[in-house]
Amino acid sequence: MIEKTFRLDIQSLRAISVLLVIFYHFNLVFNNHPLFSGGFIGVDIFFIISGYVISNIILIELEEKKNFDFINFLEKRLRRLIPALYFLLIIIFIFGFFLLIPESFSELSSEIISNVFILSNFYFWESLAQYGAISGMERPLLHTWSLSVEWQFYIITSLIFFLFKKKLENYFNLYFLTLFVVSFVLNFFILTNQINFNFFFSGSRYWEFVLGILIRYNQTKAIMLFRNFLDDNKINYILFVSFFIIIFFSLSYQFLENQKFFFILAMISSSIIILLGNTKSYFSKFFNSKTLVFIGGISYSMYIWHYPIASFFYTTGYEYYFNNYIKLIAILPLFFISIFSYNFIENKFRNSLIINRKNFLILFISSSIFLVLLSMITIKNDGIFERIKITHHQKNFIINFDKDRKDPGFYPEAFPAKIDDTKKTILVLGNSHGGEYFELVSNTKYLKQKYNMIYSHIQIRCLKNLINGINKSNCFRKLDFSKENDFEKKISLLKKVNIVILKTKWSERDIEVLPDVIKFLKKKGIIVIVGSENPFFKIINNENFKPEKKYKSSILVHALFQKNTIVDKYYISKSKLPNNQDLIKMEKEYFNKIDWERYMLNNDQLKKISTENDVIYFNDIEVFCNLAAERCDVLADNNKIHWDENGHTTLKSKLHLSNRLIKNTKLMDYL
Repeated sequence: MIEKTFRLDIQSLRAISVLLVIFYHFNLVFNNHPLFSGGFIGVDIFFIISGYVISNIILIELEEKKNFDFINFLEKRLRRLIPALYFLLIIIFIFGFFLLIPESFSELSSEIISNVFILSNFYFWESLAQYGAISGMERPLLHTWSLSVEWQFYIITSLIFFLFKKKLENYFNLYFLTLFVVSFVLNFFILTNQINFNFFFSGSRYWEFVLGILIRYNQTKAIMLFRNFLDDNKINYILFVSFFIIIFFSLSYQFLENQKFFFILAMISSSIIILLGNTKSYFSKFFNSKTLVFIGGISYSMYIWHYPIASFFYTTGYEYYFNNYIKLIAILPLFFISIFSYNFIENKFRNSLIINRKNFLILFISSSIFLVLLSMITIKNDGIFERIKITHHQKNFIINFDKDRKDPGFYPEAFPAKIDDTKKTILVLGNSHGGEYFELVSNTKYLKQKYNMIYSHIQIRCLKNLINGINKSNCFRKLDFSKENDFEKKISLLKKVNIVILKTKWSERDIEVLPDVIKFLKKKGIIVIVGSENPFFKIINNENFKPEKKYKSSILVHALFQKNTIVDKYYISKSKLPNNQDLIKMEKEYFNKIDWERYMLNNDQLKKISTENDVIYFNDIEVFCNLAAERCDVLADNNKIHWDENGHTTLKSKLHLSNRLIKNTKLMDYL
């Protein structure tokens, strides 16, 4: 007999989960450390709860009606989730219209389309894997990836019940245990080096939903088994310990050595609470509190609205100046928005007496079409520049910035299909800074004529496997599968490579492995050139920034740019965009913003290692900065941005610098 009692304890567990996620995204801190560094686990608990609740609905229907109405199930899910989500999408679109620059507004429109087609998890996986992608916290719809994963689970699971309901009666546990094992192995063993894909891929998340399904199906037998060994007091103790483990994980994640082990332990603890939480115990009374049950009831609205609010604070830059108390106060509006959304959006559309099936489907289809068309118009018109009241000069500045920053790997010429055997070959190895430098040297006419130029995106420390005879990287993380294949392809060309340039953002681990990399390459008869580190500009924050009257708000000014460029920081603080007469002053100022201590320390180590291993070392600082005049190039002709705080520059600025490379560095003497 399937139990139909409404589970107050599960509502409370929803409340705990959503609060952990909110505290995590609002970045509450203690002693400059995130207080809820493991708060993301709330989403994983939601997935287990969803598996439990959805299977409960289906199993009750199968028991009472001996049938499963697939269409009716999907309709109820649509009524439950879509209206509040679409309301959010419309509101976010309106805010984006007034606050976002064209590029960001186009990006937002693409995110809306991915939500309509319940594919936002795959969209964010692909977009966040790109170099130069907008920071996650600056994308107000990033959290909707979990909704797409959940929808994919609903569709897959309901189809399994619909198509195999007769076979499931006899082989239920076998079917879902198999799915559990496959998904679990994908998550923890197969996709461990594909962090972004593993995070967003519904297949590697499916085991959490299936865990909830298995708990629900075997609940009665499992409880009876527990009661054979445990009395109420011991069950009560286990439940409190399980709750403590979840909270401990949320607070201590960043300090844990074996994070995967503790994550699985937290998942087991959540499962125990779902399994035994409805038993008569002190824990049950604690978890049935009216406050927690109320928050659990509005948890869906709280979840979909909290991230855009957190994103607002991050994007405007205010997040850096708020303490925990102010952040908690800032969360208060979330409760009122969530209560409104729950009462006037969620509940209204869930009630078939208020909106019947026909009218609901008409509204759903028409609003989906409306959101897609509206977003497509925005994308086609490049984010609708006309809505932002700026000068022609400012418009060109933004366009140049938007169109000038691209991943070097996206350029076909960066990866020639064939190697010209009549030329020598240069391979640039390194992270994004290697890609930056590859574009610089590959656009030098002299080098283009004399050499094949190829590049492989990889951290120098990730070459350990190669040194040990393994042609696969041991640390491809955050990148898609093609990057691994690209690495293998480039490394296979080592026998044709004459010169390797090692150019990267040098970390301690990179420098540590550098001597072994040099020895490995020299044994192959390859000339090794070690490049210095690019200068890093310090971030400039101005708490006292007051925008000019022509700007409607400081939000718009902050949102005009991706806020991590030094040009943005400087001119936002000056309440204006750059003019040519400011260049000399600006370049001198930024000479003093370079972290010279870090720069010189790393480069001294690189020079020492290069000398000890008899390889070429070059320091290209004079290409980037004029030491005598104490200035660093920030802008080239026509206000093209040169540098951001991470030492990256634009394609057009590299064309400008490549001409200076020949004149101002000894690198050409080696090539």
